Amino acid sequence: MRDYAIVLPEFWTGRTGRLLRTRDATVRELAFYLFSAPNSSMYGLYYKPLEVMVLETGRSKATIANALKVLAELEYCLFDAGSDFVWVPEMAEIQLRPLPLKTGDWKIGAANRWYNTIPRNPFLGPFFDKYSEKLRLDGPRRHFDGLSGTKQSESEGTIQASRSSGTVSRSSTTSTSVKVPEIDDGFQTFWQEWPKTRRIGKQAAHVEWRKIKPDDALQERIVLAVRKQKRQEGWIKDNGKYIPHPERWLKHHRWEDEVSDAPLFNERTVSSMKAALDFASEGDDANGQFGQDDLLREAGGFGDSDWPDTGTRQATTQRLLGKPEGHT
Repeated sequence: MRDYAIVLPEFWTGRTGRLLRTRDATVRELAFYLFSAPNSSMYGLYYKPLEVMVLETGRSKATIANALKVLAELEYCLFDAGSDFVWVPEMAEIQLRPLPLKTGDWKIGAANRWYNTIPRNPFLGPFFDKYSEKLRLDGPRRHFDGLSGTKQSESEGTIQASRSSGTVSRSSTTSTSVKVPEIDDGFQTFWQEWPKTRRIGKQAAHVEWRKIKPDDALQERIVLAVRKQKRQEGWIKDNGKYIPHPERWLKHHRWEDEVSDAPLFNERTVSSMKAALDFASEGDDANGQFGQDDLLREAGGFGDSDWPDTGTRQATTQRLLGKPEGHT
């Protein structure tokens, strides 16, 4: 049992709190209970049979089941009746704040020991997707044995979260994925636009997408923002090392960032352009100006007495050298 539990004022006044106020009091009660219940885990993923919830809250089984259904619809938690595990996705974010953990933090080792020893359950995959970077988890655990004791194959049955019942059930397929509602809300278009080198945490990003609930206009704005921002220097340099995590980009509404429409070139592109112009300037004056102008006038169709302005020089230079690296 934990010897502490952090409950922020935003539990009552934030987005989730405002949604909970629109529901029955038993729903709010169960939400608070799952956040602070005996034997709960600071990671938000723990064993809690429905019968224990009934015993500790004093509510009927039907009341608890209905409250779990509502909390699932509000994306507050998920409950698997087969394994009796509950997962409150945002709980670790609050109990272990601030995240991500810094190198050397003792919580990193503790989180890995907990993750590697917790009984197998269908939420291990989604938990890893959401918190692997924040908790610096070593590797995923996505396989588990069936409750009947029959050994599953290397590819387990697909686990599907039901938004209507708030439970998780196993299908007869052999996929290893843990599935949330089908991606049919515009998220797939956003995901395909995101740079391939940084397509990580897809399920966590989809959770943030569903929280935003963008209409068609906002979806188009978000996709155009990604298309524009991934042409900027910060996203191009060092092979995309500084491209933000898609979940955090959505969470902090980064599509609202003010970005210049002009594409920026990375160091490699600038170096290539300089080398080409240096080559074109050989044999002329000390600065190579005449050689460059001769080349640009010829490529641009200018006469001997015409001098292209700066904008025309740049446009013709880019056309001569081809499309700049990393840009459309």
